[in-house]
Amino acid sequence: MCEQPELLEQMKEGGTVWDTMADEVIRWATPATYFRRTATQDYDLHGKTIRKGDKVLYWFASGNRDENYFDEPNRVNLMRSPNKHLAFGLGGPHLCLGMWLARLEVTVLFQELSKRIVGITADGPQHHARKVPSAFQNQRQ
Repeated sequence: MCEQPELLEQMKEGGTVWDTMADEVIRWATPATYFRRTATQDYDLHGKTIRKGDKVLYWFASGNRDENYFDEPNRVNLMRSPNKHLAFGLGGPHLCLGMWLARLEVTVLFQELSKRIVGITADGPQHHARKVPSAFQNQRQ
């Protein structure tokens, strides 16, 4: 929001932005870094063969910024729709059970924040935030 001040203005205006903004914030922030899975069968992907039994890493941040899939993937668009981000999985047995609560929490947080502030400015470069040591979660303190 420091780099795109119009985002706060969109939230202050309200309306349909609340129908789409949570998924865009979650796509942008991508809380889980990766999952590892084991291939259950041979599979050809982009000219490469993944063999049954191979370990495969699923990088959420990369998938959620894929320029072949998302228009302007490195820009936050609170009205992005459809927004088929990968942060909650793609369905099946590994679909995130907490996704509805996560969406609600993000929506309520930004609804309340947008009522209480007039703007946001950075107090220094982003790299000043201390990275939480985790290969699995994408967090800063």
